[in-house]
Amino acid sequence: MRRTTYILLVVLLSGCGATAVTHDATPASTGQLDPVAAQLHDVSGSLLMFLSGNNRLPATLDELCTATGLDPDRVVDPATGKSFAYQPGGMATTPDDGTVVLAAAPHTPKGPRWCVVIDHSSPTVACRVLNLPATLFER
Repeated sequence: MRRTTYILLVVLLSGCGATAVTHDATPASTGQLDPVAAQLHDVSGSLLMFLSGNNRLPATLDELCTATGLDPDRVVDPATGKSFAYQPGGMATTPDDGTVVLAAAPHTPKGPRWCVVIDHSSPTVACRVLNLPATLFER
């Protein structure tokens, strides 16, 4: 059911000028899908749905959950039990000019962070789930 919902969402959003593009969250060493990346992937679908209907990102994760029906437990990092960090204006920029809007805490000191990156560089909007280095967030 979840896969059908996701495919339907991608098809619907492709007609609205929004598409979902994701990074492979399956480490080659284990063959297992990372649960944090999987959860961020679910949230990114809700972000795209909200964006396509409102022409903006939600101000808060609570607004996202209320507007899209996303379960509030989905915006909590399954590895730490803490809410994902969210800044609709962006908390970092990737080298290819993507904007990091949602991030899990690093699971090791100075370790990489799973993040949702929004790209506005083409006529369509794309969300990617990437594991980004901690140095990207240092100011």
